[in-house]
Amino acid sequence: MSSKKLAKEDATEVLFVKEALGDDPTFGVNVERLLNHPEMGWVLFEFLKLGGPFSDPPYKWRDRLDIHASHPNNYWHKNGRKFVSLWQLTKALDGVLFLVNYSVREAESEDGVPDDCIPQPYIRIPPGTDEEEKVYYYIAKDKGAHVIQVNDIDLSADFNDYDAEPIDTQPIPESGNGMDWDEFSTWFRKINRESSSDPRDLH
Repeated sequence: MSSKKLAKEDATEVLFVKEALGDDPTFGVNVERLLNHPEMGWVLFEFLKLGGPFSDPPYKWRDRLDIHASHPNNYWHKNGRKFVSLWQLTKALDGVLFLVNYSVREAESEDGVPDDCIPQPYIRIPPGTDEEEKVYYYIAKDKGAHVIQVNDIDLSADFNDYDAEPIDTQPIPESGNGMDWDEFSTWFRKINRESSSDPRDLH
């Protein structure tokens, strides 16, 4: 079954929710990718960006962690509700939940983005200033990606527990210490192609 190609990111849905909620906290989560696979059933993907911008100039995206070193248990106290919601949805669908670690870098101009990467412009305000800066971020393909499958989550874990390790995972066989970009892309595209059936035929 044919489907559309991905276009540039549209962040208006995030803006829409922010406007609609006003100052209320959100208790919903975004499902980043949902496929129906002929063997695995419903497959949910959650993409986890490593680190974040440095607090000191030049505000480059963090490159300190190996792609396989980051684990959601390390930030359970920040995002526990999201992972529980995704896990509950996965169980309700009798599906599979994959978490994918990836890394991002930024460039001060579009010319600074590698030729094989797609530049994504965004506006930031560096710490301690009121001045807006336009920069470009891109996927750090040289770091590859790391795919882990969620086996279980301890639903009794407190969301505010900094030391909790409630998320039980295992790397997929291809990703023991991470995958290079071509390996990940091949694996991901295969799952995508195999999930091309007409959703109207699902029961």
